[in-house]
Amino acid sequence: MVASLEAFLDRPLVLVGGKGGVGKTTVAAALALTLASRRPDRRVLLLSTDPAPSVRDALAGETLGDLPNLRVIELDAQASFSRFRARHREGLREIALSGTFLDEADVERFLDLAVPGLDEIAALQAIEEFIESGKLDHLVVDTAPAGHTLRLLALPEAIQTWQDALEGLSAKHRLLAATYGSGALAGEGDRLIGELASTATEARLLLADPDRTSFLLVTNPDPLSVREAGEFLAVLREIEAPAPLLVVNRVTPQNETCALCTARRSSERPWIALLRRELGPAAVEIPYGPIEPRGTEALLAVGNLLLGEESVPPAETRDRRADAPRPFLQPPVSSLQPASSSLQPHLDPGPARLLLVCGKGGVGKTTVSSALALSLARLRRERVLLFSIDPAHSLSGALGVRIGPTVREIETGLSAVEVDAGACMDELRGEYRGEIEESFASFFGTRSLDARIDREAMERLIDLAPPGLDEIIAFSELARHMDEGRFGRFVVDTAPTGHFLRFLELPGTIRAWFSSIFEILLRYRNTLRLPRVQARLVKLSRRVRALQAALAHPDDAGLVPVAIPTALSFEETKDLLARARELGLDARFGVLNRTVATGDGCPLCERRALDSYEFHERYLAAFPGTLFMQLEERGHSPIGVEELGEIGIGLFA
Repeated sequence: MVASLEAFLDRPLVLVGGKGGVGKTTVAAALALTLASRRPDRRVLLLSTDPAPSVRDALAGETLGDLPNLRVIELDAQASFSRFRARHREGLREIALSGTFLDEADVERFLDLAVPGLDEIAALQAIEEFIESGKLDHLVVDTAPAGHTLRLLALPEAIQTWQDALEGLSAKHRLLAATYGSGALAGEGDRLIGELASTATEARLLLADPDRTSFLLVTNPDPLSVREAGEFLAVLREIEAPAPLLVVNRVTPQNETCALCTARRSSERPWIALLRRELGPAAVEIPYGPIEPRGTEALLAVGNLLLGEESVPPAETRDRRADAPRPFLQPPVSSLQPASSSLQPHLDPGPARLLLVCGKGGVGKTTVSSALALSLARLRRERVLLFSIDPAHSLSGALGVRIGPTVREIETGLSAVEVDAGACMDELRGEYRGEIEESFASFFGTRSLDARIDREAMERLIDLAPPGLDEIIAFSELARHMDEGRFGRFVVDTAPTGHFLRFLELPGTIRAWFSSIFEILLRYRNTLRLPRVQARLVKLSRRVRALQAALAHPDDAGLVPVAIPTALSFEETKDLLARARELGLDARFGVLNRTVATGDGCPLCERRALDSYEFHERYLAAFPGTLFMQLEERGHSPIGVEELGEIGIGLFA
């Protein structure tokens, strides 16, 4: 294993991917530190492309003075886009002015909006630039959670679409130049199209090159993580990427004297066996340690495990004894027992119609959102809609029922829907292009080559819609359900923190895009008639406005943060709630998941019980206005309506 892994890591690019919360950041940081430590003559870069990066939290704020050959960069996608737009603004302006009948004001308005695939384009270009620079030997990439990383892997095709759109816009000018001898594009437009083509081509070659690229697929031994690992693997095969090395993180070590560890291990082994059958024996298991791996020393210990060497995580520097008495401020809540009645005041007076369950990837948002929705339906006899636009589609797996874009009744009082943002965007794109074709055919006829090129250029404008339009269209379905009045309460299973925060900030950008489109349609209403698209956009705009109003009113919407007793989760929860409050959202209650009440003599469980107590105190102290209930670990991943309903009764009864 050591030799094969060493050879595996000789490739300059290592992409670390997997479901949110499985330990990608820990594995990526451990790998980068170990490579830099073992190969002092090699230059190593650890790059995070996650919109909610936690690499520096994993390093515990420590400097890397002992490893001068290691750099750490957390990619700022917004800053990268600003540089991209500044570099290519003239090229975009040139193409749009010469390729459409839009005037300069229209073009400038569009250029002030973002471009599709913002995070992913920035990440891909950064990866390519670092690899091609020749200034490093190893690039280890800590990617965003699975659903958004899959977008990154599919980005070469998306860039091709964007390139085709710009090519379409420039086609008219090329025709006029060839026919009438007018000047060609000044060069900026052509340079932009060429750069996009080069990015797409190089990305395809890089991701599929077994001599340059390695994939580390990180997962946990539970059904949801394994299901998403399977989806990730399918995409890797589709793009003909090299077979990944599997890292199964947080494997419970054997301890026959501990009932919780035995139950947990019994539930894990079948999933590990399934992964090995699918991927072969090339898998590394990292045991669930008693101490959260933070800081260079602990991460280097994990790196040694990755490279096949047994290593015990170092003792903590803090003075904490596992056998210390634990005067619980509030005992953990068993999922089979009624929760403290102190939660009731947070749900009863004027409860928010819209509850957004949020948190770091992998902390149990889908479990909590499902349990909360079930408890509201069963205990309060409310009609509840459980809603998800998470690109990882975890809701179906958690409930054990296939959920799709059509509302499905789960049981009396509870229905669920999982909207596919990509399909929503495809539907709008198809309707837009169809009406553009009809409009040009009725006004110009079909024989004008000039009109045909104008039509094709206008058809391509939809491909330059701002990033997140697909998510906003999908989320606007929630506004539709709120308007219909069928449901009294809505529980939303959100995407992981970074993408959720970006999503909360999207409506302003999207409404600006709507405004630009409406002005263009109004100005050219005599030649460009798109009644169906215009009606759809008006409806979308109203729904976005309604959602903005709901999110801005504390009696209409509230957050339900979900966290786990680890330092990384705590830091990310702090950032999440601080930013959400700036946006006008507050959290009356939350859930501290995967706590352990007692160790019963097991060193691992004793340490986890102590962590549970200490972090619960930290959460209550840091967020005095938010009551964090504790959800005790069950030894397996809760799946199915019955078990999730029990958890809901235990937490929210």
